[in-house]
Amino acid sequence: MTPKSFLSFLEGYKTLYSEKLANLGELAGRMTTGLLKLDEASESVDELSKELVVKEQELVVANQKADKVRAWRVAPLLRPSSAATWRTEIFNSTVLLGHYSFGLSPYWTLKFYLT
Repeated sequence: MTPKSFLSFLEGYKTLYSEKLANLGELAGRMTTGLLKLDEASESVDELSKELVVKEQELVVANQKADKVRAWRVAPLLRPSSAATWRTEIFNSTVLLGHYSFGLSPYWTLKFYLT
């Protein structure tokens, strides 16, 4: 091996080494970005899990209110005898609160449910 060919070999090795080093740096950057995204996703899942627990509790309450309203519609004999009690029960129900978004007054909503 001549000194000129050895220097040519070293130059080729340096070029190849530089290319591989740049490629490894790019792959390491991609991996770091991916790991950061996984961490963000993990935190997001944790937050959504906490929100889910709260929403499930709200759903239980809403289902109880819906069952109460459904019972009023299915079993009319079990309704309270006084109109004031009936108005209070309807006023506290989720269904009545939904009618406020349509701009109905409590009187018309109560009239709607009594008919």
